[in-house]
Amino acid sequence: MNNYFCVILVLFILLVIVGCGGWFSGCGCGC
Repeated sequence: MNNYFCVILVLFILLVIVGCGGWFSGCGCGC
């Protein structure tokens, strides 16, 4: 259960960094 959570967390971070390219800085996935 803990390993599953860690995998989801890592995939989410990679999605934000690579897929959206700066989602937390207010850029969004469409930039």
